[in-house]
Amino acid sequence: MNFLALLKKELRESMPYITIVAALLLSGGLLCINAYLRHRPSFYHSIPSGELVAMHRLAQHFHMNGTGILIMVCSLVLGVGLGILHFWLPQLTRTWPFLIHRSTSKTTILSAKLTAALIGIPVVLGSVWSVLFCHACRIRLFAPVVHYRILYEGWIIIGLGFIAYLATACSGLDTHRWYTTRLLSMVLALFVIIATFSQWQIVSAVAMMSLGLVILLLQTYVFFQVKQF
Repeated sequence: MNFLALLKKELRESMPYITIVAALLLSGGLLCINAYLRHRPSFYHSIPSGELVAMHRLAQHFHMNGTGILIMVCSLVLGVGLGILHFWLPQLTRTWPFLIHRSTSKTTILSAKLTAALIGIPVVLGSVWSVLFCHACRIRLFAPVVHYRILYEGWIIIGLGFIAYLATACSGLDTHRWYTTRLLSMVLALFVIIATFSQWQIVSAVAMMSLGLVILLLQTYVFFQVKQF
């Protein structure tokens, strides 16, 4: 099997779960927007004509911040779910030999799984989040200053979902006992998530997430190559 055939197989198996989570994110985000529009007065209508506006009021928070928890839950759930589907389920159903012993390399198989996860988490969920953000801009949900930082923060949270995917994959591929080193990947992912959220600067958060991503990618590759299926 070539890469495209493997990718189609992985997407066919993963797409129902990706679609469900993306629909939940879209519907939940729209509910947050509509709830704010119903219960909060417009920023523009709350200022009397001719009144001087303090700088801190122009920099008020974007009221779609409440979707941050929704994005985090959706991305982490999808990441862990796809990790279980791609790396745990073949172990439980004993279907690894059927896939590994085909006329293709382990690198190609792993690349197809990772590509399917990239399409599902950053591409699909990221697109849904961008659509919600653009919709909020169109209906003037913001204060006069549009906070694009919120858009970037949403993408970072979605990227953490891929971190959770890699950690789940590493735990599924690790052959050690649960009470030894098998949970270290999960611990590392948790540390990366906490460290990313603790950063005030976008650049620092991206750097922390990228470091964890590189470590877990290398670990996943090594575990997949040395594992005896």
